[in-house]
Amino acid sequence: MAFIPPTTAATTGALAAHQKQLEQEEEETMNRYLDDKLDSYEFKIIRSMNKDFAKPATMQLVIEEEKRAGWDLLEKLDDNRLRFIRQKRARSRDAMLLSEGIDPYRAHYGISEARLVMTILGVVFGVIALGLVIAFVFFG
Repeated sequence: MAFIPPTTAATTGALAAHQKQLEQEEEETMNRYLDDKLDSYEFKIIRSMNKDFAKPATMQLVIEEEKRAGWDLLEKLDDNRLRFIRQKRARSRDAMLLSEGIDPYRAHYGISEARLVMTILGVVFGVIALGLVIAFVFFG
């Protein structure tokens, strides 16, 4: 049986950075259109870490939220990604939307990748700290 070395934080970080670069390249490629009529439109992709878009109710909620900023669903790419389109003239309302707490250029729904990592690390370090406290109390 071959030895498989444990994944290190550096390896995990490098994989995450590579994945983020691939996603950026994908968005740039998928958001490019050749039709001159589309110059008056802009596109965005909203991502979910937890396959939230598999749930019709959640997907409908996101569509309605984006509609307030002028975005229309163009296509569901998969359970993690939705692509939206809007006319560039809708940008004129962006400042008003921001003052209402609506980010017209949000790219994530639900927990972000960074928050998920921080939550997992917090739980891991919390368990370690609790174990040290218990060990100190009983064996200290």
